[in-house]
Amino acid sequence: MRESLVKMGVPVNMVGSQRLGVFLDNDLEGYPGYRVSQSHDAAKKVVPKMQPNLFIIHVGTNNALKDIDVDKAGEHMEAFIDYLLETSNTSTVVMSTLLTNMVPDTEPKILQINEQYRALLPKYDGKPVVLAEMHPSEGLPNRPQVEDIGPDLTHPYDAGYELMANIFIESIKEADEKGFLQWPVNNGYPYDGDAGRTE
Repeated sequence: MRESLVKMGVPVNMVGSQRLGVFLDNDLEGYPGYRVSQSHDAAKKVVPKMQPNLFIIHVGTNNALKDIDVDKAGEHMEAFIDYLLETSNTSTVVMSTLLTNMVPDTEPKILQINEQYRALLPKYDGKPVVLAEMHPSEGLPNRPQVEDIGPDLTHPYDAGYELMANIFIESIKEADEKGFLQWPVNNGYPYDGDAGRTE
């Protein structure tokens, strides 16, 4: 996904307190097993310092898997987004619906959470928030399907991740076309995440 963003003609610096992958600019912020509210709490430790100008959020699957706060996932997501926009005031948020899930008894909860996420979008009319629709239930083309989900019944195979990346790219382009994307604040982080990094 980073390579696709660079091809759009802008410098990219992925930021976060963790690193994943074999490429240089592989920073991210992600916590396996975290629910929406837990991800919000974790963000409070890094967002004030890093001040990203673009957030890509894909969280809520663990609410469904653990059957915790399923009915409050949208409420928790709204609080999360509000925090990000307020704390990093040049930012845009790409909010993702959840992937289809094959774990028994989980898909109905996924669908319930996704409906809550979609219902949030009108609340952000005119604000820098866009939706990345990942679930095939909406009938959109090139969404990850059941056959794209891997052996753990939750995470996709590589082909599914590629579909996700393409969907995120399209959502970022939508945000750009709407005039949402802004340059990040000058807080000491380089605009180009590959610059000067050797490992």
